[in-house]
Amino acid sequence: MSTGSSPGPTRTAQAFDHFTARPDHYRLITWGRLELGDSTADVAGSLQAIIVRKCDQLRDAQCAGLLDPAWDPVDVLALINQISSTWAGQPEIGAVAEERAADPSTAALPGAWLPLAR
Repeated sequence: MSTGSSPGPTRTAQAFDHFTARPDHYRLITWGRLELGDSTADVAGSLQAIIVRKCDQLRDAQCAGLLDPAWDPVDVLALINQISSTWAGQPEIGAVAEERAADPSTAALPGAWLPLAR
């Protein structure tokens, strides 16, 4: 999966597309989180460095006027991760979205983020 610097909606769509194409990656990541827990300081440090970098990218998006600065970047990152994880891990939600959502495509995700945008 790409680790580019695009803000929220694009990142969520990229994660969703990746996990849809490679559900084995989603299962392995979930399994790794369950099994590793807090047991490995090196892994935890690496993951924290990635999280800090992503929060910095979100803060940059806020400074550029692309994301409402009222939101804490950590909260935005958590929302992005949970949205993509939910879509990837609960295909029944996607099935309902295909029938009932105004626009079930991942292209609709940016519209859902308008309250976060300036």
